[in-house]
Amino acid sequence: MGTTYEEPSQDVVDLIAQTMRAHHQRLEAIGLKLSVLIARSEDDDEPALKNHGYPALAITKILNLKLRAYGLGDAEILIDGGRWELLSRRQRVALIDHELTHLEPVEKKGALVRDDLGRPKLEMRLHDIVIGGFAEVAERHGQESIEAGEYRAARELMDQIELEFAA
Repeated sequence: MGTTYEEPSQDVVDLIAQTMRAHHQRLEAIGLKLSVLIARSEDDDEPALKNHGYPALAITKILNLKLRAYGLGDAEILIDGGRWELLSRRQRVALIDHELTHLEPVEKKGALVRDDLGRPKLEMRLHDIVIGGFAEVAERHGQESIEAGEYRAARELMDQIELEFAA
């Protein structure tokens, strides 16, 4: 089985524009052009998207100069359509916000850097919070495991953020 792709509905396009306007004015101001596709798995038991082997709700990547020259966007967002449909509106906004946060305009001496086509250069922003590892390694090595260290660092960062469920 494979993955199929389709253009997003106008509702998805509008939600992306609203989220950019609300939370990513810098991207809007530089005229960021996005290419967006909805991915669907032909097998309902399989995710349409995977990132490093793990199921992903969406994936963002910066498009190269050749693809931009073909008229595609500066960046691409792929959305797992089957899983998208299960999300509330607030969850969809949070997902789009997450994906847009990956996109950082490149600046040099305070000025936006543009490519040969005059499009804004971008770089990928990595996650602030990453936890990876194996439960069995954490069990065997406890506090000395890499897993425990990643968990502590993520927890310290999350404790600094006031979340509704933190109380």
